[in-house]
Amino acid sequence: MSDAGNGLAELLALLKSRVGCRADIRIGAGLYKGHYASLLEHVEEDGSIGLAHPLRKGGLLPVYRDLVFSVYFEHERAPLLVRAVALRSDLSQSLPILWARCFGDFERVQRRRFLRVSCLLRTSFFNLDREEASPLREIWRQGKILDVSLGGARLQYVGEHAITKDEHCVFMLPLPEGMFHMIGKVVWLPPSKEPGQHEMGVEFDFLPRLVEKHLREFIRQQELVKR
Repeated sequence: MSDAGNGLAELLALLKSRVGCRADIRIGAGLYKGHYASLLEHVEEDGSIGLAHPLRKGGLLPVYRDLVFSVYFEHERAPLLVRAVALRSDLSQSLPILWARCFGDFERVQRRRFLRVSCLLRTSFFNLDREEASPLREIWRQGKILDVSLGGARLQYVGEHAITKDEHCVFMLPLPEGMFHMIGKVVWLPPSKEPGQHEMGVEFDFLPRLVEKHLREFIRQQELVKR
């Protein structure tokens, strides 16, 4: 990412030209931590923005006043990442709106793909959304990590397809320095190649600095082995 430290006036000018664009609301902590799809509906001169109120499991996501979150605004040339604080929810219209105010620096996000390397690591994973819906009924499932990057991993497992797109899971990432618990969102589900065999692409919700350091070294070593 680059170009942090830009002013509010520049941000508003950029956002006004993108009303109607898709947005990704990113809550970094708490009970409703995760990514939620939205749309940019309104831009006001005081820096407040109106977003299509995010949904969760068919209902409106509870968003409390003063909640701080990030919003990723899609764009074909220069996506934006903006910090915002929740102001209120307007449910009086046919399209519920979440009002928030931008603050601090924004970033123009450079479109780049993380280097992904093949591997074959034993793992186990746990469906967080299913556990929340039915406490104490979900189980750890065994699988393999087929490839990994700083952005996520591709997992393979056999058995009941216990997870679907946009659900969250925690899985074990075994690296030479130790075993790490990673939390991510399922963003890719290819068709099954064989009955009972499944794959899923998981995007990390966050990457702790220590894990990032070890994962970078692992990826570098895997690249050297390939050469």
